[in-house]
Amino acid sequence: MTSTLAIVGAAAAVALAAGALTYGGPTPSGPPSGIDHATLAVAAGPVAQTYAPPVHAPVTVLRAFDAPPAPWAAGHRGVDLAAPDDGAVLAPADGIVTFAGPVAGRQVVVVSHLDGRRSSFEPVVGSVPVGEPVTRGQAVGTLADTPTHCAPRRCVHWGVRDAETYLDPMSLLPLYGPVVLLPLDE
Repeated sequence: MTSTLAIVGAAAAVALAAGALTYGGPTPSGPPSGIDHATLAVAAGPVAQTYAPPVHAPVTVLRAFDAPPAPWAAGHRGVDLAAPDDGAVLAPADGIVTFAGPVAGRQVVVVSHLDGRRSSFEPVVGSVPVGEPVTRGQAVGTLADTPTHCAPRRCVHWGVRDAETYLDPMSLLPLYGPVVLLPLDE
């Protein structure tokens, strides 16, 4: 797996240097240099991955995933996890950092995994350069020191997409536990 990561990471770095790949997500200043997610999935091939929580235990879910009834409708396209004391945010699976920067005034980090899924974290200040491979459990950033929608608590929002479909991130952790659900009014 490490050699596959190194090969994909090296290929992505070469493509980035050549300007051959671009990140598909918009930002206030236009699309940043990055990696096309479909190309990453094709380069990696089908890979079974094991996911772990992006925060140190205990994992406390402050707000669960709420799939919207339609792609344009309201919902909660991820989970809000209580932030650890050290603020560390970890790669939930092996992949490549494909974006780190501001989106709509919040710091965001995106990791494209070798199985084609993408994890996004906010508000998180990235600590790994775009294009660098990461392994499950490696720190990819720290929680930004800004108020979040979880106030007065501190939380990290973890979203997962498979192509354009949002998934419940907790569904990727079938053997992980215990998960503690808390009411929103705490």
